[in-house]
Amino acid sequence: MLLPDRRDTINNSHKTIFAALCITLFVVFCYKQSHRVRDSAATSAMSPTATATVTIEPELQRRGGPQTIFGLIFSFALAGFGLFGLACQVRELLRARASIGWPAGEALITDARVVRGHRTSYNTKITYRYNHRGTEYTGRRLIFGNLIFTREEAESLVERFAVGTRWEVRICEARPQLSVLHPGVTGRLWSSLAFFVVFSIGSVYILISVVVK
Repeated sequence: MLLPDRRDTINNSHKTIFAALCITLFVVFCYKQSHRVRDSAATSAMSPTATATVTIEPELQRRGGPQTIFGLIFSFALAGFGLFGLACQVRELLRARASIGWPAGEALITDARVVRGHRTSYNTKITYRYNHRGTEYTGRRLIFGNLIFTREEAESLVERFAVGTRWEVRICEARPQLSVLHPGVTGRLWSSLAFFVVFSIGSVYILISVVVK
């Protein structure tokens, strides 16, 4: 198999969605806590002993001061990251669906190796050459979406795609430099999309809360 079986894919999807929920809830919690601290400080500033401060700096206190500015910058950055990631995943999803109908060609594997990822995760670096309408291209895409394996899975994949072996490759007619060995939408792509959907909703909610307030 090119990828782990469907049961592993479903488990990975559940873990990804759970991670997205945890990250979003943590960010929302931190945001709420920061506003509680700011509101508490604002309440203290309204005491009789702080009358002079309120008189001298009414505009700064009304706007929330540097904390509000930092909150806006942080919220925009968070929402921007989420929406950008979501847009990339949607683009990958559309390409993956379209790749099923792309014309097929023959690819020659020229390089296959295991690459160490973060901590216990591994990836593969597989390079292949293919010819389309008399022009030779180089491709490195196995699937649409991210590939993260255990060491055993990565080594097994590299053994299967050994240097010198030939495989069917799907080639985009409009952009021949875009190709893939495993066409179609995978469970890993759906899980990545779900992650960024949840993350984007949470980050946009925080941004709206900061702007409205």
